[in-house]
Amino acid sequence: MVVSIAIHPPITFHLAEFDEQGVVQQMRASQESEIWINGGYFIFRKEIFDYIQEGDELVIQPFKRLIERGELMAYKYEGFWRAMDTLRDRQVLEEMIERGDVPWQLNSHVPPQ
Repeated sequence: MVVSIAIHPPITFHLAEFDEQGVVQQMRASQESEIWINGGYFIFRKEIFDYIQEGDELVIQPFKRLIERGELMAYKYEGFWRAMDTLRDRQVLEEMIERGDVPWQLNSHVPPQ
């Protein structure tokens, strides 16, 4: 069994719901939805290597194989999570550190520098 950490997106995206012709029927904030995304953290057993073939991208082909076998589970994590994929993400996290707002630390109060 493989466990993937699922998170509710902390940043609001506006979800468009539209019909077959592309006419938007509704816009709503992702925070108001039941959408959960892959948080990028996993708990594996060594058997994961039985599912990975050369050239595979981890969350596509191997996870598809795991899903087909009922071997992929999700843990809904509702604590602090923030992506750091872009320069803007880095800036936001650095601003949080400067303010002493570091919820990812066990002792989450760090005096501003």
